[in-house]
Amino acid sequence: MNDAAGRRRIEALRGYLRPSPEWDAWLEKSGELPPDFDALRSVPNLPEPLRFGGTEARSPRDWPATRERILEAFRRWVIGSYPETPGNVAAETLEEHAEPDGSRVREVLLTFGPERRARLHAQLALPPGPGPFPVFMTQRNHYGWGRVALARGYAAAIYDGCDGTDDTQAFKEHWPEHDWSMLCRRAWGGGRVLDWLHTLPEIDRRNACITGHSRNGKLSLIAGAIDARFTAVISSSSGIGGACPYRFANEAQFSEGIELITFNFKEWFHPRLRFFAGREDRLPVDANLLLALSAPRAVLVSTALNDPCESARANELAVDSAQAAWKLQGADAAEKLRLLYRWGEHEVHAEDLEAYLDWCDLHFGRAGASEAARIRGRFGETRFYPYRYEAWRARGDEDTAPEPQELARPPASIQAWEAGREERRARIEWLLGEAPPSAARKHGPYGREAEYASVLLHRPGLGAPPTLVREAFSFGEYVSGHLYAPRVALERARAGGPKLPLAVWLQPESVASGYSAAYTRGERLPAPLARAGFAVLAFDAIGNGGRIQEGARFYERYPRWSLLGKQVHDARRAVDAARELEGVDPERIFLVGFGLGGMAALLAGALDQRVAGVASACGFSPFRAERPAAPSGGLARYALWDAGGLLPRLGRFAGEPSRVPIDFDEILALLAPRPLLCVTPRFDREADFEAVQCALDRAAGIYALYGAGPKLWRHAPDDHRRYGPELQAPLHAALRRAAGR
Repeated sequence: MNDAAGRRRIEALRGYLRPSPEWDAWLEKSGELPPDFDALRSVPNLPEPLRFGGTEARSPRDWPATRERILEAFRRWVIGSYPETPGNVAAETLEEHAEPDGSRVREVLLTFGPERRARLHAQLALPPGPGPFPVFMTQRNHYGWGRVALARGYAAAIYDGCDGTDDTQAFKEHWPEHDWSMLCRRAWGGGRVLDWLHTLPEIDRRNACITGHSRNGKLSLIAGAIDARFTAVISSSSGIGGACPYRFANEAQFSEGIELITFNFKEWFHPRLRFFAGREDRLPVDANLLLALSAPRAVLVSTALNDPCESARANELAVDSAQAAWKLQGADAAEKLRLLYRWGEHEVHAEDLEAYLDWCDLHFGRAGASEAARIRGRFGETRFYPYRYEAWRARGDEDTAPEPQELARPPASIQAWEAGREERRARIEWLLGEAPPSAARKHGPYGREAEYASVLLHRPGLGAPPTLVREAFSFGEYVSGHLYAPRVALERARAGGPKLPLAVWLQPESVASGYSAAYTRGERLPAPLARAGFAVLAFDAIGNGGRIQEGARFYERYPRWSLLGKQVHDARRAVDAARELEGVDPERIFLVGFGLGGMAALLAGALDQRVAGVASACGFSPFRAERPAAPSGGLARYALWDAGGLLPRLGRFAGEPSRVPIDFDEILALLAPRPLLCVTPRFDREADFEAVQCALDRAAGIYALYGAGPKLWRHAPDDHRRYGPELQAPLHAALRRAAGR
């Protein structure tokens, strides 16, 4: 790419990334330009470990070359370069003592590198006896982890490669020719501690584990990737940049993502990683490949179900994909690479540490037959996203698909359009699948979300802020929801004043925290919508937040329905409840959604005439325009990809998108003449921008028939797929106008 094209790419990135003086300084100093994204292959699903670099690894002999290509790509784009093992590590004992239980503790200063100027403090605690002892290594701020390991008979090594005590920062001065990131330096430092440990007769050189939590979990995975002497790696809530893929956990899913990490934690990774914010499909590597670099050794991925730093669904995808590297080398992938769920959020408890040490006991041969069987039972894997398309098809889906009818040109009259309305709705219902029988139910207090769960899920409005009301109840099929509203306006409405318009807030995929968003810029959703003058009814989509377990067995219960069908159904049940809420205007109920929620809003609004209007941000890309090689992944992402299963019936059209029975031009048109507000960013990699605009143009023809052209509002910012304050502000303003506020 020439300099002019590169500068244009830089300016495009600066147009939607938040200003970062540090990143700008790096660009200026390095002269770096973004890659030619058009020349990089788009991989919307996870890159395949055995086919990396264009050559397929077919036997164990092929793996070392494939592994080196993967590692080189990580060095280039994510972690930076690092030195070879220096080979001259020396240890100076600073302090040594015996403890009452017979264990021995030694504080040392390691020196190494050019003229041994590099320094790294470490502590080694040895159990009573001569050894040799297996190693449990972690960082200084996990000192307590080391004490638990010591009590279990491990040599506990901790070192100063963490926040608060980081000797590795000075490595930049000693090896200026390398551009390693902070986490890479800390990971490499763990290898230097291992250099020293391998000189000690008390140490079992065959069995060494490195572990850490959160950002230390990331560096532990990096350490395992660059140093094969770590025979076990435990990643504890390592999140995005660790075991959680960038492609499936970013701002579009209300996760941390590349943009937020590289803005808030600028030294964690190489500055080049920031180029891929919003273009995750072009990043050559991802978390599954980071895991694969430790194959065939023992790797445990520990994650809390509602940890805002990661996504249970994304972690499952990464682990399942990485297993190919273990299988290639003849290792038992299910035995050596495991996903361990914890309950709660980002915290770690004593029982979790015991499980981590059980994992080491199992793979270091320290457990007898009965104990090994117990441990294996402890690590029996749970899957909360078990969907597989072939298994779904095997249960039987023989319905003949309706033939498509394109909306190539608007009908001649309103009457002609209305004549086909019900048939088009029937096509939507066919695509969503066969819903089970459903009984109407009034909303009420039973089944509402407990307050401790609201705290866990970071619901806005905790502590009863003075300006907003938050009320909990359940509706529909025992779905927990919250009403948010401006306190004074709601009290006035309930006292006989003007009733409030209501917005049903429909979230994108946001596994950890559901509707309230794990990571968001500005005030936590849906509070900004309430501050715009609306009552808001919010609830978690199935498979997210407080409903992760409910989604796990969905297709066992309802093999002919769909997860998207259930989300649409819940949205319509929310409309039922909203119409009964005191102080709410039943004629002004709007559906507002982003991402997956934006799609559900469009479908529910098309099916339900009671909906006064729809506001959808990043809510659709026309089905019939989808291509398998598109950055979105085409129709396959809805049906064929594992751990998904949003809309299985689309799977039969993955190679023939023109046969999809209904498309979004018709769905949008079914909303006419009601207000339709669409935000369609130009750089949304999950949407074909030109096809989106074409669908809106076609729907505009139907709006024109009704004389309702102004009610179709569209906004196309120069941005990628996210729902920050800069997108919410114009959408909320348009929604206020539509509601007559």
